[in-house]
Amino acid sequence: MRPDLDLSPKGVGALLDDALALYRAQPAALATAAAIVVLPAALVVNVARVFYVRGALNFISILARSGPDQIPSALMPAQTAEAIATGILPVLTLARWFLLAGVVAVGPLLLYGHRVQPRRITRPGWQPFLSFVGAELLVYLATGAAFILTSLTIVGIVIAPFLALWLFVRFSLAGVIVVAEGCKPTDGMRRAWRLTRGRWWRTFGFLLAVGLVMFGVASAIESPAILRQVVSALENAAGSVQVPQVGWIVLDGVLVAIATAVGVPFTALCWYRYYLDLRSRSEGMDLLLRATDLAEDARP
Repeated sequence: MRPDLDLSPKGVGALLDDALALYRAQPAALATAAAIVVLPAALVVNVARVFYVRGALNFISILARSGPDQIPSALMPAQTAEAIATGILPVLTLARWFLLAGVVAVGPLLLYGHRVQPRRITRPGWQPFLSFVGAELLVYLATGAAFILTSLTIVGIVIAPFLALWLFVRFSLAGVIVVAEGCKPTDGMRRAWRLTRGRWWRTFGFLLAVGLVMFGVASAIESPAILRQVVSALENAAGSVQVPQVGWIVLDGVLVAIATAVGVPFTALCWYRYYLDLRSRSEGMDLLLRATDLAEDARP
């Protein structure tokens, strides 16, 4: 084991620091894998979405000037952009899951400081990927079924969102587990249930922390487009609807796509590191690894 590899139980902030350190150790490999797997679909989806916003703003502008007779032609660009984004969104979701599975699969190599090539991340094998997809789908089915069944009563309508959230958090590690341990999706859900027992609030807090970090990273990457939007709003003192230029729309979509792509490896590393932390807390995995290293060092 690496002398500086510390898998003892840590706080949320320290776990995020560990995930960031793993990312910073091999940024080129992780970023290249993200560019290959996630970025193409992210570009299509996010550029189409910002064109949809532009089409909606253009529709409002035309409606204000010309009246309802121009509604069909004014809506066409926005509807086309939304149809493209909606059609590619499942591809983007599968691409994100594929990269998440690939990063978790090479997690042990990253922990031990081995150099990892992008092709190793982008080729995790079909079995880990399909297991990850199966686990994620089962989690969504379980939480969705619980929400629907609970909502059948008046009292259940109030309880249903909280029950769905509680179940989602309890099962949130299932995808990481099936890749890390090579088990079936159903076994991964049972394992996630055991590891998060008595640690729901901690897991929920970690989920929020990762989300806030990713929001901050995305905002930093998208800051040029955001600043341009603020300047345009200040210049538009008359309060009329202003349709952004195509160039700024494309830039906005590209920046959002980049933020989406580069954030996937970090998210995977965060959850992989949290999975190891729960194993250390529940099973003493850090002590077992340390004892194994000491035994190996003592061999003649």
